[in-house]
Amino acid sequence: MRTLIMTAALLAATSLTAANAANLRMSWWGSDDRHIATQEALKLCGGKFGHTISPEFTGWTGHQEKITTQLAGRTEADIMQINWPWLPIFSKNGDGFVDLNEFKDVIDLSQWSETDLKGGTVEGKLNGLPVSTTGRVFMFNKTTYDKAGLAIPTTWDELLAAAPVMKEKLGQDYYPFEGTALDARLVVILRTTQKTSKDLIDPATNQVAWTVEELAEGLQFYQ
Repeated sequence: MRTLIMTAALLAATSLTAANAANLRMSWWGSDDRHIATQEALKLCGGKFGHTISPEFTGWTGHQEKITTQLAGRTEADIMQINWPWLPIFSKNGDGFVDLNEFKDVIDLSQWSETDLKGGTVEGKLNGLPVSTTGRVFMFNKTTYDKAGLAIPTTWDELLAAAPVMKEKLGQDYYPFEGTALDARLVVILRTTQKTSKDLIDPATNQVAWTVEELAEGLQFYQ
């Protein structure tokens, strides 16, 4: 099975709110490892440039809602880690965050490729800089598949065929994969993209590229 990766860049976006450079706030979401690493980086940065950056961090759940509320109330942090798909929500016309192009005399933008910078640009304004890119891949529990006498699936059809066999041999609580919430959506997108050879969004029109029938077939596949 061809491996497809859905990428999502994490952007460091800067709020329009004026702040004292000696006392800044930065918010982000992540795991404990990210919290520890980011706080250490903030300490190093503060020590080098003589300012304090107060950390504000959460897990993934509820982070977008928190940022939305803060932006509406103008209580957001000075620097925010957000996912790039949120940019059109928080900065529809590119005015929701500072245009970092205005600071290219102090920020060496050559450290990022044009593709990376484009991902953080809205209406010609550079709202965020990528700090990482993540991907989603299938990971199978080989022990469970071995117990059911099944090989690891290499096609969508093999994945579907594994379900009844696994339930028959191991019980009704066993599934060939777990696909809920975001993962379920990605499965539909990946499978439909492979079948139609079209991405969900047509970059030329910024409209949904799939027909109603193609989308319906993708949803039926997941069901």
